[in-house]
Amino acid sequence: MKVLISLSEKTFEYTGTHGFYCQVSVPSEEARFIAKLLKQNGLSKLVPADLDGLHCTIMYSKDAIPKEVVDSNLGSIKAFKAYVQRIESWEGHDKKGYITLKLNSIELNKRHNFWKQAGATHSFEDYTPHITLVTGFMPDAPLQSVIDKFNTKMGKIKYPVLLEDEYVEDLS
Repeated sequence: MKVLISLSEKTFEYTGTHGFYCQVSVPSEEARFIAKLLKQNGLSKLVPADLDGLHCTIMYSKDAIPKEVVDSNLGSIKAFKAYVQRIESWEGHDKKGYITLKLNSIELNKRHNFWKQAGATHSFEDYTPHITLVTGFMPDAPLQSVIDKFNTKMGKIKYPVLLEDEYVEDLS
């Protein structure tokens, strides 16, 4: 049995021979909610150009998981609930700036740990559920000030986000 997952007219086949990548999609309605939340808080600059491409990585592993394990477990969870926690920025391993929407999600953490127990080795120090908003720059002082206000607000209010359509592929 082949694991074929369709996402935006692209089809991926997981062979279990070249690492393991797993992500969940941000549905259109949720993506529009995130865009509206950012705009309402003076953060229009952080609204991604491609809302349809928003996703949250669950696992990025250079070690593959046996295909049989993936075949029998993929799709067993239909949706993952998360909460917007804050906006964070950092310089990635590729020296690009990343601005992300950090999520708080017991369900995403459990799924990450499930794939770890199945044989994946997370390629980064910690697993932090997040949605990448923009890449290629770090916030300047005025933008960081608006981000700080947003983060203070997020510390007081729980904004739920539902993620779905878990899919996997080999690392390229």
